Amino acid sequence: MELQDETRDGLRIFSVDAGRETTRATLFFRVGQADETLPTSGWTHLLEHLALHDWNDPRLAFNASVGLFLTRFEFDGETEAVLEHLGRLARWFADPDLTRLGHEAKVLRAESEQRPVGNVVANLEWRYGARGPGLPAYRELGLCRATEVRLREWCAEVFCAENAVFACDTPVPHDVRIALPRGRGRPAALPPQALDTLPAVHRVRGGLVCSAVVTRSVAAGLAPDVLVRALTRALRELEGTSYAPWADLERIDADTALLVFGADVSTEGSATCGLVLNRCLRELAERGPDQALLDEMTVSRSRHFRDEQQAPAVAWAAAVATLTGHEVRTAKETEALAAQVTPNDLCMVFSEVRRTLLLGLPEESRLPSGFQEAGHRRWETLDATSTHAHVDGVSRILLGPKGIQYSAPSSVVTVLYSDLAGLITYPDGARRAVSGDGWTVVVEPSLLRRGDAVTAALDANAPASVVLPQPARPADEVPSRPPLPWRARRRTRSALRPMARLFERLPVSGWVVWLVVFLAARAVYAYVSSRP
Repeated sequence: MELQDETRDGLRIFSVDAGRETTRATLFFRVGQADETLPTSGWTHLLEHLALHDWNDPRLAFNASVGLFLTRFEFDGETEAVLEHLGRLARWFADPDLTRLGHEAKVLRAESEQRPVGNVVANLEWRYGARGPGLPAYRELGLCRATEVRLREWCAEVFCAENAVFACDTPVPHDVRIALPRGRGRPAALPPQALDTLPAVHRVRGGLVCSAVVTRSVAAGLAPDVLVRALTRALRELEGTSYAPWADLERIDADTALLVFGADVSTEGSATCGLVLNRCLRELAERGPDQALLDEMTVSRSRHFRDEQQAPAVAWAAAVATLTGHEVRTAKETEALAAQVTPNDLCMVFSEVRRTLLLGLPEESRLPSGFQEAGHRRWETLDATSTHAHVDGVSRILLGPKGIQYSAPSSVVTVLYSDLAGLITYPDGARRAVSGDGWTVVVEPSLLRRGDAVTAALDANAPASVVLPQPARPADEVPSRPPLPWRARRRTRSALRPMARLFERLPVSGWVVWLVVFLAARAVYAYVSSRP
């Protein structure tokens, strides 16, 4: 199955002849969730849904998906039907029908609200905040800003021939034209990281999840398989605390890849899973995998490449390589280069993994040596012009000309207007100010002194381009201002809390001293009161 490579009307086409009576094909676009911003999050997904609306043809199966950096439209069925619907899709992108925009946006909001935020999404949000790969944690908030004009502009920018590659297992007839609109390619890039220091640890509900940024290479391409085997031995075979470790490599551009990996972990293994992982990575960075393991992987790859059913995948691999700016290789070239990788090559890969690792661990898991808890950046001191106390008696909101700050005894979060990724607004006056690093200041006016002034200040200082208006919240989700007696008791307890802590720290002898002082004071008071 020789790989055919051609370009028609700006569209790169990779094909092989699998000798099938039907056709399997994928149209790739170099755009995904990581290419959006908080105000545009969900737009690519919305266009994908609109483009396939009302498709119903028993001659083929079709599907589409939006990933972090790639969007795929997949077809499998009769060759004539595949080519027909491919042309139909291309014509839609040239002149998109957006009459169902409001309805489909509503459907996607419902889907987004039900979608759980898993460990991988949480890890990427810690790493990148409300930018790039961290955006899936924010449930496509940009759907509220989608208009026909904005969607047409986004469609023309990303769904064009120069930003696409077509792969199929049947040669495309010479008279077939896939008339995508013309434009230009969009190279992928990772945003700045939200954390000052790595390696670091954040906490998850359960299991183990990690991400690391590595230099793209043949050895890095083998790292997921090596990791799965190493973690399976360490966590499953030796510790007996995991069933199925996993790993994946997200190729970003010609030089950079994002390695994401993890494992399910039993309750019994939660406390030590971080220590086991750290030991495993240290051994891989110092010695690399055994040569016997690499030889075993070489045999497995050789069997895979010789499987005729797998041969058409070379067209899909070429498409992904092209969109990520990498060299297109044949299966034989890939196999030969992988066979030359040594344990030392993988030592360098895993040394880079350890330097850039962000590790998600359960709350009860012990912190591995060399790691620190992920936390706030060093916040800029806010020059506050007004202070708004919270009804809890311990926290407050500070407003200044540069931003807003939440302050409590155990936490301080600052969102500068210059770094405002999005301002989520609700009709009842509530606001969520989200920084580019992903930190959020929550404003509930009913729970703040002069809370309406905080809402007004945010609305006045936030650029219109980052305002994200949301539908009205259910009445039971809108907090009401507590009654005055409750607030008075809360403030009294807060005022007395420092004194209570002081008494808690006193030794027994200290209590005796206080008792003596109290009794002496009472005696003096009684003596003075009894005198005429």
